[in-house]
Amino acid sequence: MKALSRILPVFVFVALSACSSSDLTLLNEVKRFEPEWTRLSSTVTTIKSNLKLTDQYDDHLKEIDPYLSDLSTSSRSDLADMRSRYRNMMTERDSLSLRFGRELTRFEEEVTGFNNWVNDLMQEKVDQSTARTTFDQYQRKYTATKEVMDQLYGRLAGNIELHNSLMRKMASAVNLYGNYEITVR
Repeated sequence: MKALSRILPVFVFVALSACSSSDLTLLNEVKRFEPEWTRLSSTVTTIKSNLKLTDQYDDHLKEIDPYLSDLSTSSRSDLADMRSRYRNMMTERDSLSLRFGRELTRFEEEVTGFNNWVNDLMQEKVDQSTARTTFDQYQRKYTATKEVMDQLYGRLAGNIELHNSLMRKMASAVNLYGNYEITVR
């Protein structure tokens, strides 16, 4: 192990000195950029987990719905409005889920493409004259994908908070005291 620790720095130095200074600069930039995809992957996983939590929406509505029709006329109109808003919230969740599915496919394609390109770059299979341009394109794709995923996360978090608010109001109105809170991750 000690011999390996002495040889490894020499190997890295020889490998890096084989590259021109511009190649080394690009390699360093790429290596610093790679963790950005990992952080974005974490956001994607969180969105997926939060979407899975929203599967409870249907069950929550089914549980409270029978109580909503047994109220006096004055409260019924308020509850009908809340039920309508709840259904609209579920429709928005479905729309977010569909959009996330499309964006997830695009994200996976971009990450795979980037990883393959990095491997080719490290093995010097990439045309050095276009390497910088390709890297800049991947950075722009990353930025665009991050903006979309951040927006989806924010909208989904708002959707879950609306669920919590509506369920609290409806449950309170019918004196049903269950735990309908969903905690955003």
